[in-house]
Amino acid sequence: MENKTLKDYWHEAKRVIGKWGKWEWQLDDECVAFVSYWMMRADWKYDPDKGAKRSTYRINAGRWALVSWAGNLKKRGEKSKETLSLNHEIKDNQGHHIEFGDTLVEPQPEENIAGELAKKLVDHECLSKSMKLYLKKYYVDGYNCVEIAKQCNISKQAVSEGIRRGITRLKNALEVD
Repeated sequence: MENKTLKDYWHEAKRVIGKWGKWEWQLDDECVAFVSYWMMRADWKYDPDKGAKRSTYRINAGRWALVSWAGNLKKRGEKSKETLSLNHEIKDNQGHHIEFGDTLVEPQPEENIAGELAKKLVDHECLSKSMKLYLKKYYVDGYNCVEIAKQCNISKQAVSEGIRRGITRLKNALEVD
C-alpha cells in the first residue's frame, strides 16, 4: 500500500469533486474535508479479496460521499429557508384578504459571486449554442447530465462530451491551464 498524506487525499478529493460534483464545491473546505475523510476511510477498510482495486474503491467512496453531501445540502437548504413571518392580513379594494410575509434568509455572498461568474462564462462567444445550453443547465441551473439529456432529447454521452468540449474551449479562450 502506498502511503498517502492528508494533502494527497485533499487533492484527490478535489479531483473527484471536480469530475462528479459541482465545481463550486471544490472551493468549500467542508465539502473537500468530507470527501477526503470518506476516501481515507475507504483505504482503511479496503479488502483486496473483494475484487476491486484500492484506487477504484477509494474513488467510489468519494463519489458516494458527494451523493451524501448533495443530500445534506438539500436538507440544509430546506431548513434555512423556513419562513419567519410578519404576517398580517390586509383587505384590498375588492374585499379580498392579502397576506404579507417576509422570508429572512441569510445571504451567501460567495455563492452569488460564483453563480454570476458561471453565468458570464457559459455565455462566452467561443462556445457553440449547444455548449452554452449544456454548460448553463449543468453549472448554473444544477441539472446533471442525465436530466439535461432527457430535456434535450439526446444521449447522456453527448451532453457529457459537449460539456467537456465547452470547458476545453473556455480554457483555451481564456488561456487557463
